[in-house]
Parts: sequence; C-alpha cells; structure tokens
Amino acid sequence: MHSSRHGSPHRRAVALVTIASLVMLVACNDDGNDTGNTSPTTEPAASSTTTEPETPRPAASSLRSLDAFAPYNDIALLDGSTPYAGPATPTSLDDVRMHDGFRADLARQPELVAAIEAQGFAIQSERYSALNYFHQRYEISAYDFGTIFVTTDSMYNAWHNAFSKVLRDTETDVLVPALADYLTRTVAAARVQSEQLSGTDLADSAERVVAFYEAAATLLGLDIGAISERANDEVALATDASKATASPITGYVECQLPNAFTGCVDYTQFRPRGHYTSSATLERYFRSMSELGQQAFYVTDTDSLRLGLLAARVATSDPDTAAIWQQIYDTTAFLVGVADDYTPAEAQTAAATVVATGLADAAAFTADAAVSDIGDELLRMRSVGIDPENASVRLMGARLVLDSYVFDQLTWPNVGTDESRRVSPSPLDLASVFGSSLATQIQTDSGETDFAHYPEQLDAMQTLVGSRTGDEWAGTVYDAWLHALEPQFVDRTAAYPDFMQTAAWAAKSLQTGFGSYTELKHDTLLYAKQGSAGEGEGPQPPPYTPRHFVEPDPVAFGRLAALANLIIDGLDARGLLTEANASLLTSYAALATWLAGIATTELAGEPTSDADNTRLSYFGSTLELLWYQSSGLVRAAEQVPDYSDSAALVSDVFRSSEFTLELADGLPETILVIVPDGAGHFQLAVGAVYSYYEFWRPVASPRLTDEEWRQIVTDGTRPQRPAWLEGVAISAEIANGPRVEF
Repeated sequence: MHSSRHGSPHRRAVALVTIASLVMLVACNDDGNDTGNTSPTTEPAASSTTTEPETPRPAASSLRSLDAFAPYNDIALLDGSTPYAGPATPTSLDDVRMHDGFRADLARQPELVAAIEAQGFAIQSERYSALNYFHQRYEISAYDFGTIFVTTDSMYNAWHNAFSKVLRDTETDVLVPALADYLTRTVAAARVQSEQLSGTDLADSAERVVAFYEAAATLLGLDIGAISERANDEVALATDASKATASPITGYVECQLPNAFTGCVDYTQFRPRGHYTSSATLERYFRSMSELGQQAFYVTDTDSLRLGLLAARVATSDPDTAAIWQQIYDTTAFLVGVADDYTPAEAQTAAATVVATGLADAAAFTADAAVSDIGDELLRMRSVGIDPENASVRLMGARLVLDSYVFDQLTWPNVGTDESRRVSPSPLDLASVFGSSLATQIQTDSGETDFAHYPEQLDAMQTLVGSRTGDEWAGTVYDAWLHALEPQFVDRTAAYPDFMQTAAWAAKSLQTGFGSYTELKHDTLLYAKQGSAGEGEGPQPPPYTPRHFVEPDPVAFGRLAALANLIIDGLDARGLLTEANASLLTSYAALATWLAGIATTELAGEPTSDADNTRLSYFGSTLELLWYQSSGLVRAAEQVPDYSDSAALVSDVFRSSEFTLELADGLPETILVIVPDGAGHFQLAVGAVYSYYEFWRPVASPRLTDEEWRQIVTDGTRPQRPAWLEGVAISAEIANGPRVEF
C-alpha cells in the first residue's frame, strides 16, 4: 500500500526553508513548479488540496558555494569614475566614412539609416542579412574593405562552440565508458539484491530497483540479457519521450497533470536535444542519464524513499562501483555544479545516522518508521534549493544553478496568490536581478511586477547576486559563464561611449546576453533541473584606411578570457585536458585577452595601433579557425559543414502545466555602428550579433531539437521577436505583446 507521511510528495508545504541549509546553486532547466493561470495566458490553474502559503518561502541571503576550482581573474565592472574619453557620436551619416557601394545600399533602406542616425547603431534583420556563422560576416567585410566592429556576441558564440566541443569530447571519451561500466555493475548488483529479498516485504521494491537499472542500461545500448516488463515499459516511455505520466517503476500514484505534477515523470525531457543529436552514442548517453536523473525518490513518501534507499544501496555497496559514480559526478560537477537533490552518498550518510548498519542491511527498510526517520535526517542535513517540498534522492540528480533558483523564487508559490499565480518567467527576470533597468521596466510595463510578492522577491535576488564574490562565481564553469554575462545586463555608466548608454543599446545588450544564455542552457540541458567567396573581380579599396573597432566592453572580453583559463586549469588538474582542447581553449583565452586590451584603449579615447588594426582585419579568419577547432571538421582537408548546419540553436528552459518556454538563437545578424577612426573622422563599422527568440509552446508539442529549429528558420516560419527589440532590430517581425506563443 502506498504511504506518505506528509501528504502527496508534490504538494507545496508551508514549512519555510532555512537559509543556512540551502545548497549551492548549480544547473537546471525545467523548474517543475505546480503552475496555473496568469495573464495573459489561458493556462488552467494547477490546484492543490493543501493550503498554499500566504507568503513566499524566504529567499536565501547567501548560498553555500563550491570553492573556486582553479585560479580565477575576476574583472570588476566599470563604475564610470573614469569617463569615456572619445568623441561624441554624430547624428548624421553624411560625413561618416564608408565604401561607396555600402552607401548606395543604405540609400535603399531609409528605416535603417534613420535608426543609425538616431541611435548611433542599428541591427539589420536576419531576413535581409542572414549568414550561417558569425565569422562569415567578418570575412565578407574584410573582402569588401569594410570597417570591422568586433562584437562581444562573436566571442560569446565562439566560447559556446569551444565549451560544447570540450563537453562532447569529455562525454564521449570519458563519461560514456564510465557509465557503461557503472550500469553493468549496478544491474548485476540489483539483481543479486532482488534475489536476496525475494519473498520478503521488500521484494516488490527490490524488483523495481532492478527494472530501474535495467532501463538505464538498455537506454545506453548495453546488452544485459532479458529485462523485466517494467523495464521494457520504462524504456518505451523514455524512447518515445512524448508525454508526462506516471513511471511504471517509480510511480505509486496517478499523474495528475494538467492540474499538478504529482505522480509524474516528464518524459518529454528524455528527447535528445542540443549537441546530443550529433551522434548515436551521445543520444543513448542522454537517454540513460535522463533516466538516472529524472527519476525521483521522494523523501516525504515512505514507499518512494524506500525504493530510493534500495537503489542507493546498490550504488554504494561496492567501493569500485561507488568510485565510478563519483568519477562521473565529479567530472560534471566542476563543469556544471553539484546536485540539488540528495545523492546516494548522502542517502548512505543519513541511513547510517538512523540505522547502525546504514544501507548495508536492507531489512532495516522494511519498517516505515526507519524509512521516515531517514527522510527526516536528509531534510535535516540540508535543504533542496529548487522545489524543496519535492526533495528527493536521485541517482545522478540534476544540478541547481543560480538562474534556475531565480526563476523558482520569482514564480508561484513564491510570487502570486492562489487566485493569481505567476507561472511564466522570462530571462528578463534574470537580467533584472543582475541590474538591468530596462529589463525591470519591461517587466513593470507588462504587469509582471504586479504579482504579489514580486518586488520583495526581486530585491532579495538582487541582494543575493550582488553579494557574490569572484571565488563564488568561479565554483563552476557554469557560474563563471553567468558571471561573464553580467556586463550585458548591468546599466552602462559614463565609462562607455554615448551610444552605449542609450536604451537602444541596452536592448542590444539584452539580446547579446540572452543569446549567450541560450547557448549556456543548450550546452548544459542534460544536467539541468528544470524548474546554426565567390569568384570574379573584387571591390576596390576605399580612399581611406579602415580603422577597425572592438566593441568597447573590456569587462565582457576579460571575463571570457578568465572563463577560458578557468576551464583550462580545471580540466588539466583532473587529467581531462586533451592536446586539441588545450590548443583551442588557450587560443580563445589569448584572443579574448587581446580584445579586452584594445577595448580598454578605445575607452581611453586612443586609436588602435597599426599592428592591432592589421590583425583585426583578419578577425574573420581567426574566428573561422576557432570554429573549425570546435566543430571537429578538418580545415586543412577542406572539410565543410553540412548545408543545413548553422549557428542557430534552441533550448527549452522552463515548463508549466500546459506550456514549455523555449529560447532560441536564429542566424547571426549584422550590426552597423558609427565609430571614430582616431584621426578626427567617423566610419560606419560592421559586425555580427545574435538574433534572439523567446516563445512558449504547448507541452503537446515535442521539445524542439536544433535540427527542427534550423528548418523553421530556413522555412521563414519562425516566431516573432521580443517586443523590446522594436527600433533596434530593423525590419524584424516584432511581437506586439510580452508573450509569444508558437
């Protein structure tokens, strides 16, 4: 019989989370909140039979952080005490230097010209200037003798490419073999355990543990002989990946969607996405790790926790097996972070506190009281950060990261009331927490800040983020990436040129930050807990020497360099740094450091040196080389990407009862910026930027893969762009409201 000590394990409890016991935040995708209706959606409310809290759970004033895993060079934000020393941007293109052909082309685009003259820059919609990759924009500009504007976007994108390659290599060469060894061992151990417990009150639970490990091994493609009917059913659901429903293995109650997530496993998350579609091996790894990470054994539900303890017993009983688990866990932890829910090792510690034999004597778990006490001990040891009312033991649990915690703290039940629940967060929440006045204003204008408790929760999150030290940001590569995005979200001070202090540039910066944030979520989605030269005579050079310009944001470039050096040291210390990846990451760090130096020189009003200017003219080729190193293609062998490949990608980041929030990058767009040449003139410089999309899809629609999204982009059926890009992304199809459904 199913038993639960505190009601349904998915119900929101009234108990408050203590600040001291909150764990460090690491990686997350779906939030898993019980969700409901809120303007402007038509989503049905997710009801609960328990009384909901009248006030939100208190947000943590600090969070236990991992120590910096390698030396980290923290780059401070520019406070404006040293103002920008360059000239003011002109408000007319009449005397701005550019190639004659470029000027003729602009004459046919009056809306674009008007925006450039009004703002000092504008973005040309991808519908008119689309290229598959960032480096192509710079190579074309060099071929046309144009002035180059090196964007932070291009370097954030190059970082994503490098990180994705490092992660793919590590997973393929290290984690897949380790997981195969681990599951071979645990299947055998689970079967032995089941034989030992046959005929006892634990027989059914032990059989379910066998099915759990058999399903994970089968999803990885291992030959483990005949498997149980439960395991077959589980594999079918995981492979189909089309719905949220009760698991045939861990499900003790009926899945209650759409009213609540009680009793459900969201198998839509088992669909391989991101870089995991690049090989059959990674697809199988994704499904198997999803099985280990998505199956939750709830600490407040006796039957569920009993099953989890028996699964943890299998995972920890043999030292060699436990060591393999630790290898897999530690490798992903320094890249992404520590698990939010309880690990097998923590289950062992809690069990040893309650029962003298710990997990060794399975018979001890026959008694509900002992299992209940172990659950209480787990809760006493520390609290779970996201969705703590559903705290669970997981064999390879998803990780908790800062952005996911922000989403959790700014949605129901922490924000809103039972009658008016906030269930539709946005990356704008994250930007607002980091200090974006524009993001806060957008959320205010759209009514998001009107939800009960939003202002105080936002203030708490801003305090939390603002208090973090450099070493805390350096606890994981994931956190350091977020730290590198901060310059795109904070308000620009007098240290920057006038055009960068405008609301229009703030919108451009939001797009830059969200474009890279989409790549971060895309690259780490498996480990996240969810709360894509012609021939002939070329153009003639202009009658002046183009003086190329770097986006004057030394903080962004500097933090990207520090991020690259951080992962170099972390991989090297763990014996995971291959020669190829060392070359890639070292080249990237050196490039970012050089660009940061040029950006600093520009802010001082000094022109770029002739040597640096010449090197900048080859920036497209430099980016292309980094792209090749990241792609796995061999440039010297003249290998080329598939025609359908591009920088476009998509990542789902949040799910409510009826909708999934998808973030996506389209094809790179062209930015045109008026910049000084250091000799009393101005030029129109050209660079590449992200094209960002944010939209909600019904949960009945499968979570999008990169291949599907790229086809949507190619077909021209893509959704509208965020409303806040109006006047910045010229000729783009802009939404007329805060929420886009697609």
